[in-house]
Amino acid sequence: MAARNKGTVFRVTGLPALQPDDKLEAALKAAIDDNLAEDEQLKLTPNTAIVPSCYDNDEKVALVEFHGGVPAFLCELMANPLGDWQVEMGDTDISFDQHFFGFTQLYTLKPDSPATAEGKGNLGRMWLRDFLSKDLPCCRTMIYGYNSKLSSHGVDTIMDYGRGLIEELKKVRNTEELRKRPLFFIAHSFGGIILAHCLVKAVQAGEDDHPTIASLYRATYGMLLFGIPHKGLVVDDIQKMVAGQDTHPRSALIEQIRSKSDLLAFQLEDFRNLIRDRKVVSFYETGQTRQLETVKADAGEGPATSLRRSLWMPTTRWMMVTFDNKNNRGYTSARDKLKQFEQDAPSVVAARFCTQREDFSVIFSLSGVYYIERFVAREAELSEMRRELSGDGSRRTVILHGLGGIGKTQLSVAYAKRHKDSYSAIFWLNIKDEDSLKQSFAKIARQISRNHPSAPRLSKVDTNEILDEVIDAVKAWLSRPNNTRWLMIFDNYDNPKLPCNSDPTAVDIQKFLPESYQGSIIITTRSSQVRIGHSMQIRKLSDVRDSLEILSSVSRREGLRSDPDAIMLARELDGLPLALATAGAYLDQVAVSISDYLRLYKQSWLQLQESTPELDSYNTGLYSTWQISFDHVKQQNDLSARLLCFWAYFDSQDLWLELLQHSDSNDPYWVRELTKDEHAMRCSYMVQDSVVPDDDIAWECHSFGLLYADQGKLVEAEQMYQRALQGREKAWGPDHTSTLDTVNSLGILYKNQGKLAEAEQMFQRALQGKEKAWGPEHTSTLDTVNNLGVVYKTQGKLVKAECMYKRALQGKEKAWGPEHTSTLSTVNNLGILYADQGKLVKAEHMFQQALQGREKAWGPDHTSTLDMVNNLGILYKKQGKLVEAEQMYQRALQGREKALGPDHTSTLDTVSNLGLLYKTQGKLVEAEQMFQQTLQGYEKTWGPEHTSTFNAVNSLGVLYKTQGKLVEAEQMFQRALQGYEKAWGPEHTSTLDTVNNLGVLYRDQGKLVEAEQMFQRALQGYEKALGTDNISTYTPALNTIWAFASLFRKQGDLPKARIMYSEALLGYEKVVGPDHPTSQSLRKILRDLDSRTKKRS
Repeated sequence: MAARNKGTVFRVTGLPALQPDDKLEAALKAAIDDNLAEDEQLKLTPNTAIVPSCYDNDEKVALVEFHGGVPAFLCELMANPLGDWQVEMGDTDISFDQHFFGFTQLYTLKPDSPATAEGKGNLGRMWLRDFLSKDLPCCRTMIYGYNSKLSSHGVDTIMDYGRGLIEELKKVRNTEELRKRPLFFIAHSFGGIILAHCLVKAVQAGEDDHPTIASLYRATYGMLLFGIPHKGLVVDDIQKMVAGQDTHPRSALIEQIRSKSDLLAFQLEDFRNLIRDRKVVSFYETGQTRQLETVKADAGEGPATSLRRSLWMPTTRWMMVTFDNKNNRGYTSARDKLKQFEQDAPSVVAARFCTQREDFSVIFSLSGVYYIERFVAREAELSEMRRELSGDGSRRTVILHGLGGIGKTQLSVAYAKRHKDSYSAIFWLNIKDEDSLKQSFAKIARQISRNHPSAPRLSKVDTNEILDEVIDAVKAWLSRPNNTRWLMIFDNYDNPKLPCNSDPTAVDIQKFLPESYQGSIIITTRSSQVRIGHSMQIRKLSDVRDSLEILSSVSRREGLRSDPDAIMLARELDGLPLALATAGAYLDQVAVSISDYLRLYKQSWLQLQESTPELDSYNTGLYSTWQISFDHVKQQNDLSARLLCFWAYFDSQDLWLELLQHSDSNDPYWVRELTKDEHAMRCSYMVQDSVVPDDDIAWECHSFGLLYADQGKLVEAEQMYQRALQGREKAWGPDHTSTLDTVNSLGILYKNQGKLAEAEQMFQRALQGKEKAWGPEHTSTLDTVNNLGVVYKTQGKLVKAECMYKRALQGKEKAWGPEHTSTLSTVNNLGILYADQGKLVKAEHMFQQALQGREKAWGPDHTSTLDMVNNLGILYKKQGKLVEAEQMYQRALQGREKALGPDHTSTLDTVSNLGLLYKTQGKLVEAEQMFQQTLQGYEKTWGPEHTSTFNAVNSLGVLYKTQGKLVEAEQMFQRALQGYEKAWGPEHTSTLDTVNNLGVLYRDQGKLVEAEQMFQRALQGYEKALGTDNISTYTPALNTIWAFASLFRKQGDLPKARIMYSEALLGYEKVVGPDHPTSQSLRKILRDLDSRTKKRS
C-alpha cells in the first residue's frame, strides 16, 4: 500500500497538564473543529499527539498534523511562519505555531530514559518523531527551533544564536539528574555552527558558571552533523537580497558565515580540539544547493577528529534531512549511529561525571623578570587592558606599543600582579629573538610540569632536548578543553615578521601562539605595525606628579613632590619611566643631593650631544642617566666597569659564575685581574644570584645534574643535585613536588653509584612526599614506586620489588590504561624481575605484553619497541632458546642501526648482547669480534673512561678467560677494575662484580691467595652495600659465594666449601626456586662433596 502523504505539522502549547492525554486530545480536536469551516471539516483530517512540555510540568504540548491541506484559521501562520495564533479551548487559551522556537519533545518516551537526543534546524518530514519514536523509544527526543531565515530582519549574530540555545538548555536541563543525562545532538546546516559555538563556550565554562553549562561538555556523547558549512558559504546571493541596505540588521551575520571567515576558522579549530572522545558523524551533500554555494572542505578536513567518519549523501543541503521512509539510506545510517550512541553513552558519560574536572592552575611567578616593586601611574591603561582582556574565555589579545623604556614591560608586570587571581596561569616569554622565545617555552614547560607532572605530552618531552617538541607540547596544553584562563605575556617583540621587514631573523609570533582560540595574550613591542589584537600606544607620562611618584618610589626618598629640584629633574626626564627609574636607582645607592644629580644629568646630556649628535632627545635623556650610573661604577672599581661593558654582549640570563673563573694567559689583562679580585668575584656571584632567582638556579643545577649523570660524571652530578635540593627546599619547601623531583633524581644517582641504602632513603622520602601532595595513585607517585622497586631488586629484596612493581602497574593501568607506554615500562620491569627470579614463563608473558603494546603505540621499528625485542633476546638466551635469541638480537640490531646509526650506544648494547650469545654458543671468534666492535664504539662515543666502556672491557676479560687467554683476561679485568674504582668508587656493586671476576681468574690461574683476597673483598663490599640480610638473595653475591666455595674445595678445605655451597644453594632457591637448573647443579655438587667426604672418612 502506498505510504500516506505527510501533512503540515503545527505545535500547540498551553495545554493543561492535569488533564489525562485522552481528554486533552478530545478537547483539542473539539477546539480545532470549532475553528474549521463546514467544508474543511469534511476535507481536513487532523492527527494529534500529546507530549510532555520540555519546560513546565504544569503544561503539555501537542503536535497536530493536518492531512488534506491547511485550515483557513492557520493560513496566517503559513504566510508568517514566525508568528503564533491563539485559539480558545474551553476556558483555556492555547497557541498554535509552526516555528517550534525553543525545545519541543517529539514523543512520549518509555520509562527510564537513558539519554536525550536533540535536533536543531529544519524540521523536515518529522522523521525525528515518526521514525525515532519506534527505533529509539527510550530517548527523550527534542527539537530546537530558531529563526534561521537569513533574509529576514533581526539583530542576531552567531554569538546571539549561541546564547539563545544556552539559555534554553538551562531551562530544559534544570536538575542534576537531567544534567548528567547523555546528550546526542543532530544538527543541520547553520544549526551545526550554533552547536559548535555552544560547545566551545561550554568547554570554557568553569564550575562556578551555571551548572547546566558547566556540565554540558561532559554530558555530550555524540553528534550527527548534516551539511554543516564549517568553512563558510559563498553569500553572494544573500548579499544581492540586501543590496543597497548597508545597515541591514543581518549584515554582521552574513560577514560571519561568509567563506574564509576568521570567526568560523577559529571556531572550527576550537571545535576540533574539544572533540576528543566525542563521537561525530558528518553527512555531506553531493548535490548543488540552489542559490547558496558551500565552501567545500578538503578530504579529511571535516570537524570530526574522534570518530573521523564522513558520509556522503546524493542530495542537496536542504533535502538531506528529509527522509520519506524508514528504508532511506540516509535515515538507516543515522539510526544505526544513534543506536550505537544509545548503547555506549551511559557508561562513558557517567564516568566523566565521576572524574574531577581537570585543574590547570600554575603557581604565579615572575622569576627572571625585572620589575619595580611599587608601580605607579598608568591607571587608565590598566583599566583599558582589563576591559579588553575580559571575556568568556575566547582569545583576547592586547598590543602595547611604544618607544623603548616607555614602560611597556612594567605596565605588563603591574597588570599581571594586579589580576593574577583572575588567571589560572600567567606565563612570561622573551620574544626579542627566536632562541630566547624557545628558551621561554622551555621554562614554561618546567613551570607546568612542576604543578602538573603528568600533563599530557609535557610529561614525555625533555626540556633540555628538542625545543620544537617542547613548544608543541606547551601549545597543546594551552589548547586543552577548559584551559581558557591563562595569560601569556610576549615581551620585547621588537623585530616582528612583517611584509616591510626583510630581516631574516625577524620572528613570526603566529607560529608560537596556541591553536585553540582561547586564553589571553599581551604583547609588548616598539613596532606600531603589529596588528593581531587591540592596539594601545603607550606614551610618556604627561603628569609630572606621576614622574615624581616613580622617582620617590625607586629612590626611597620622601617629600619630592614639593622639592623644586625634584620637580625640575622630573621635567628634564620628560616622563620617560626607564630614565626616571634609572635616576631613582642612582639616588637610592649614592649619597648625593637631587640638585647635584640634576647638574650631573645636564653635563652628561651636553657631552652626549657633542659626542653623538645623531641621538634624538628621547635617547639622549635615557642614555644620560645610564652614563651617570656607569661613571659612578667606574670610579668605585674600574674592573667592575669593564665587567659591565663585557656583560653588555650577553643576555642577562646567560651569565654564569664559571664564565669569570676559567681565565688563562690569553685573556685580556683586566679579566685575569678580575679573577684575582676576591671582592669582584664575590660581587659577581651576588650579581648572578640576584639576577637569577633561587628556583631558577635550582632548576639549572638540577639540569646540570641530569647532564653530568648521563655523562657518567657522578661526583659532579651529586654536587649539582645537592645544590638544586638546597635551592628548592629554600624556594619551595621540603615537601614541594619540585623538591621531591630532585630527591627522586638523587635516589636514581645513588642507585647508579651503588649507594643502595641512600637511594632507598631518597625514594622513601620522595614517595611519602608525593603520596601526601598528589595521593597514592598519582602517576608521579607511581613513578617513584617503580623506582623503589628497581632499588629493591638491585638489593636482592625481590619480594618487596615485586610488590612495588605490581602496585605501580595496577596504578598505571588505572590511570593510563594497559597500553600506555608508562604502563608498559613497568610491565617490562616486572619481566626483568621474573627473569632474575627464574620465573621465565612469567617473564616471557610480561615481555610479550610490553612488546605488543609498544608495537601498537610506537610501531615495530621504534627504538622503545626495539628495547623490548632486545630484552626478549636476553630472556630467550636464559631459556636456552638460542636460535630465537639470535633472531631477536638481529632484529634489534638492524632496527637500531637504521634508527640510531651503527655507533649509537643502544646499537652497541645489542652488539654486546650478540657477543654474549655467541660466547654461549661456543662461537668464540664471532663473540670476540662483537666485543671488540662494542669496545671501539664505546671508546669513540663515550671515551675510554666511561663506565659503559669498562663494561665492554669486562666482557672481553670474561671471553679471554673462556678462551684460555689468561694474561689478556687479567689485563682487561685490571683495566675495568681501575676504571670502576675511579668512576663508581671501590664499593660500588659493578666494581665488586669485576673484583669477583678477578678472583675467579686468579683461582683458575692457581693464584689461590690472591683469589681469596678478591672474594673476601667482593663479599665484604656486597654486605656493606646491600646489608647482611640482603646478600643471600642478591645474585652477584651468590655467584661470589659459589666461587668462594669452589676455591675452598680446590684448597682441600671441604668443610668450608660445604658451608659456602649450602649458603649459595639456600640463596638461589629463594631467588629462582628449587627446580631451577642452578639450584639443581648446586645440589649435585653438594652430593658429590658429601660422597668424597664419606670416602675420606
